[in-house]
Amino acid sequence: ESEDHSLALALWGPVIKNDHLIPNSEFIIPRLRTAADWLCRIQEPDGNIPPIIDSLTGRATKQIDCPRFAFTAWALAEFGKAIGEGKYIHAAEKSFEYLKKYLISNIQYQISNFELTLAYFGQLSVALGKIKDACSAGDKLLERSGAFSFDPITIAQIASFFKILSTSDARFSTPFKNLASILKENFERQTKEKNPMNLAVWAELVNVFSDVDQEFSENVAAWLKKHQMPNGAFPESIHSTSHSILRVSDPMGSGQAESNFVYTRGTGKIFEVLALAPEKNKEAITNVLRWLFSMQYDGENTFFTADTVRPMIIGGFRHDYLNQELWIDSAAHVILGGTRLTKNGFP
Repeated sequence: ESEDHSLALALWGPVIKNDHLIPNSEFIIPRLRTAADWLCRIQEPDGNIPPIIDSLTGRATKQIDCPRFAFTAWALAEFGKAIGEGKYIHAAEKSFEYLKKYLISNIQYQISNFELTLAYFGQLSVALGKIKDACSAGDKLLERSGAFSFDPITIAQIASFFKILSTSDARFSTPFKNLASILKENFERQTKEKNPMNLAVWAELVNVFSDVDQEFSENVAAWLKKHQMPNGAFPESIHSTSHSILRVSDPMGSGQAESNFVYTRGTGKIFEVLALAPEKNKEAITNVLRWLFSMQYDGENTFFTADTVRPMIIGGFRHDYLNQELWIDSAAHVILGGTRLTKNGFP
């Protein structure tokens, strides 16, 4: 039964709560290193990092996913810089060269989610100090800006990238403001109408508006924190109670209900943006880290794998309670969030 004895728990949870976790550098950095080491181990000789690893075989179940690949390389670069670890920067540089070949130098290849991949590649370029390549990515995005369809994740990542470029190149200032305005308008309309909303999809708005419209940025962060679950994880989505689905409850009669489904990629993304303000989000960060690190594979919880497979999965994160696969962006979100904690101060 639940902690407050009010309802029966589902068979897929909960995990053991670690109430003694103190999210300081001594606790977090070694676990981030383990995650980054896992990414380096699965990186292929050409620089690609396969997106999904089967924990039972240690093999990739899919060969390439460009946006996740570019984002993961960016997280490795930021982490390597933050802790002064060259092997993570080297891995990111290998990925950079791979991506540059197909995104910038040889555009005849069709790249899925091209604009989102370009935005992540631009962030990777900035992190590696390759400003010329970052500007090339920005220019390509400007050329395509008239054809953007509204996908909150893509638009938010482009806006975050343009925000960085606009500090040194005024050409990106107005496009950033336009995209930010679209994001804010859509978010406010969706919340006002109590429409179904995926939390992780909108989380990047915290970063987009940070130090630009700080009040709105903090409002989005507060909206995210309002839905944090007792175990520290965040539900995949919230729904209008008129669109109720299985595994949804609305105990407060608010007109909106939370899905009970939680997964490391979504929760990791929310941690990533909350880490921009460690003190303000201290309690939420402490609780979310307890849950996230409970989902990280280590020498003890990989008892179900063969000895030959175990080295290929230790350090990665289980996708969710029912899916044992390891997705690279699960690790990357936690690494980037942890990197922000090292820069902004541990709560």
